[in-house]
Amino acid sequence: MSTTSTPARHLLLAGVVATGEAVAKMAAANVWSLSDGDLALALDQVAALQASLSAVALALVADADGRRLGAAQATSTAGWLRGRLRLAPGEAKRTVSLALSLRDECPATGAVLAAGGCTAEQARVIATAMADLPPVEPATRVAAEEFLIGQAAVLDPLLLRRAAEALAETLTTEPDADERALREVARRELTAVPAADGMVRLTGWFDPEGWAQIAAVWTRWPLRPLPRRVGVPASRAIPPHPRPHPRPAAPPL
Repeated sequence: MSTTSTPARHLLLAGVVATGEAVAKMAAANVWSLSDGDLALALDQVAALQASLSAVALALVADADGRRLGAAQATSTAGWLRGRLRLAPGEAKRTVSLALSLRDECPATGAVLAAGGCTAEQARVIATAMADLPPVEPATRVAAEEFLIGQAAVLDPLLLRRAAEALAETLTTEPDADERALREVARRELTAVPAADGMVRLTGWFDPEGWAQIAAVWTRWPLRPLPRRVGVPASRAIPPHPRPHPRPAAPPL
């Protein structure tokens, strides 16, 4: 009696199938029946699982790039991803860039992502920061990556990017004036958040030159008194807002 053996499924594919089945069961479960503590715990664990799956996907992308699959079916790996996964062009390029960075330049960050210790966006911030570091000794690069990985445990991607910028500034022992000026300009940002009543909240960062320009315009704005409400005696009307004292110069960034 002859028997035919079924080829063993690759470990990664077997894991993908098992994970898909487990996720399908989780998606069908009743979320409302979780206690508050269990809901928070489940959210943490799902986020960690999502990070681990991101690491697996990025490893696949890096290997596909090494095999030049994109060159055979498209113009590049990013173009291949764009068509296969229906990604936007920019997202496809960023995905390939991160995959190669974690494989070649930041393996420690890739390991943390695979363990669910950081998010894919935090890993992207670290990879970008490592690429932007000034020339330093290999041991310093290792220490810099370890520092950023530690900061990722407590900082969101935006604050982690700030920490990375400060680290790069610290490691630049003797920056020339042009380099420092370029970094200050790169850190400029302005966010305008309109409110329902028409007011606009502004937040941002300026280099000294940019702040001087903003302050020069700001101090010339006339401050109009608030209008008096109808039927309110003058003694109870809201007084006009006094002109503020001269604004101090912005602290160095």
